[in-house]
Amino acid sequence: MEKSIQGSENLLGFRKEVFMRDDELPNYSEAEYLGDLGVRIVDEIVSDKLNMIFRRKEQKDIGIDAEIEIVSETRKGTGRLLALQIKCGNSFFEETNESGYIFRFSKAQYNYWSNFSIQVIIILCNPDTRVAYWESMTANSIIHLTKSCKITIPYNKVLSRESKYSIEELANRKQDSDIAELALFRLLHDKYIGRIKIAPIAEEPRDFQGLSYIVNIDEEIFMVGMHYDRYGKIIAEDLKKFKPLYEQNMRSMAWDIYHKEAKLLLFIISKSKAALELSNEVIEYIQSLKFIEMSRAVYSDFIIPSVTELDESNQEIYFY
Repeated sequence: MEKSIQGSENLLGFRKEVFMRDDELPNYSEAEYLGDLGVRIVDEIVSDKLNMIFRRKEQKDIGIDAEIEIVSETRKGTGRLLALQIKCGNSFFEETNESGYIFRFSKAQYNYWSNFSIQVIIILCNPDTRVAYWESMTANSIIHLTKSCKITIPYNKVLSRESKYSIEELANRKQDSDIAELALFRLLHDKYIGRIKIAPIAEEPRDFQGLSYIVNIDEEIFMVGMHYDRYGKIIAEDLKKFKPLYEQNMRSMAWDIYHKEAKLLLFIISKSKAALELSNEVIEYIQSLKFIEMSRAVYSDFIIPSVTELDESNQEIYFY
């Protein structure tokens, strides 16, 4: 089918019509329409019903479509953020179980979302009813399959005024990784009691970055790093950040000159003991890094948050 569009003016000042076929015009696909529709649906709910700030991400195909910022009762921005992955289309509502809609995603998407610095929420939008359902990504909500992952978006978690408190609580919650890092301080003290000195933040070199602590154990200097497992699965890719961090800190603090033998005490921490049963791939990768001494520890937030080291048989080690 031919379409007529206005062209340039001719010598007499009249505009000429140029006839073009449909295949010569830009395409706005169904997928693009649904993607935009989903963002518009969530924007309306967040802005008008939750009274929060909605910020659309213009960068496409990265994995995060928008952010929510919590607003105080006096209409002030709080800096408390949540990241949103928004999906819209009838196809996302075809697979269900007794609890909700099943959303499947790739390992690459999992890796990206699990490394995100703020909490990620998955939102499914029904294009016909314009109802949106949501769930936060946690170790308990994600199921790991052989080559992919899945999460159940509950039928009863509708994004609406009634979900405002839950959304605010999620954004205001301190990250378990931050609390675990503080609990690690206590573990180090108990494990090496009487033998360790942990450098206060004020005494750390300005160039010390990306790791948790600098410690002196039996007059030997170490860096201490921590990987906190947020989603119940530990892969070698998660740990590859520690090699450049170690090398960067060795250079910036001149330890490559004065403390050439310094090692990195790496604590891999998770709420799940099962996740701490590391795969052969992870173990082999860690063993290939001669500067790392690795320990595994389980995190608990029951009453008083704590980090407890595990032995080779996955049993807790208590230091008194």
